[in-house]
Amino acid sequence: MAPPTPDDEELTRLRARAYGREADIHADPDALQRLEELENATDEASSPGEPQTPSTEEEPAANAQHDAEPVPSRGYPSRFRLSRRTLGGVWISSVVLAGIGGGVLGAAVAEHDPSVIAVLSEAKEQGVPTDPALADFPDPIRFQDYLGLHVIVYTMTPSDDSVAQDCIAVGDSAGGARGGCLPEALDAIAVIEVNASSPQVLRESHPVGSIIQFTHVGDHIEVRASE
Repeated sequence: MAPPTPDDEELTRLRARAYGREADIHADPDALQRLEELENATDEASSPGEPQTPSTEEEPAANAQHDAEPVPSRGYPSRFRLSRRTLGGVWISSVVLAGIGGGVLGAAVAEHDPSVIAVLSEAKEQGVPTDPALADFPDPIRFQDYLGLHVIVYTMTPSDDSVAQDCIAVGDSAGGARGGCLPEALDAIAVIEVNASSPQVLRESHPVGSIIQFTHVGDHIEVRASE
């Protein structure tokens, strides 16, 4: 393994300010911008030079059967616009999408909002994920996995310059994570983008370039996708 570079060390420090127990990066726009620059560079470095074109033909469902497989809704919404939130908004970290997991469609929610493609329930019995990027969050509550992604929710305690925040984090066994925090009165959101280095089975469900959004609403998490 190559020794850490100065950029690696800086990224580690900034991630601690963004995701750690003493998170304060929301009050430092310059640090937030630098974190985003370093993580974008990490994403670019992890992507292969020649992205594979995802197959347009779906394989038989029997080849992709998994426990608690999310059931597709009546269709994905058109691509939605996502903007970076300020002060307590969405924070971003690198993620390499991996594997296959659970996620059960909540029929009542889907009928009310057709853009919801899956609803994840609490899964405390699975224990806290061992992913390095999810290991240090305070008192996390685990939810069902979604296509190999581990999902947790936690509360960021108030400080002198910020109110208590509801936070969501989505990570994988490779150690990457994305997530977001918002004041408790609002719904916390985490957003990921499927890229060319994502596993084939994930790209078959969500083509490269798709945006997947996780929203913590009450006792469940709603999943939406742009494709």
